[in-house]
Amino acid sequence: MAQRHANVPDMSWMVMDARHLQFPDGTFDLVIEKGTLDAMMVDEKDPWSVTKDTITLVDKVLSEVSRVLAPGGCFMSVTFSPPHFRTRHYAQPQYGWSVSCDFYGRDFHYFFYTMHKGGQLTPLDLQRGQSLYKSHADLEQTPTLLEGDDEDFLNNIHI
Repeated sequence: MAQRHANVPDMSWMVMDARHLQFPDGTFDLVIEKGTLDAMMVDEKDPWSVTKDTITLVDKVLSEVSRVLAPGGCFMSVTFSPPHFRTRHYAQPQYGWSVSCDFYGRDFHYFFYTMHKGGQLTPLDLQRGQSLYKSHADLEQTPTLLEGDDEDFLNNIHI
């Protein structure tokens, strides 16, 4: 990428471990992630019961994002993973941010998560965060699709 964009002198390319970022605390006002966490979770067989190894890996990455994010900064994550699966990872109090989610698309959604450093987690987000450490069988209520999601996939299949 450095060679490909050599004509852009203000752009630099760095390679590092997302679990151990080489930046000082509070360096960035904005961190954007697209697909990195998805790639780290690709071997998971059941999104309701994520393995402890994956939970630990994602926590290390999100802890680093939180660390390098300046007070009042914003972390944005774009994924195909809906809130009942992904918010559980983002909604951990130790990161010190709020979580919101918007979605785009029809029939197939892109989810756009925004975390604001210094924000507060809602009671629902706290509940989702706690559910990450419970087995699917232990959950009192199975999370559902987004409120207002009016898509009916089965009736939209035309054979």
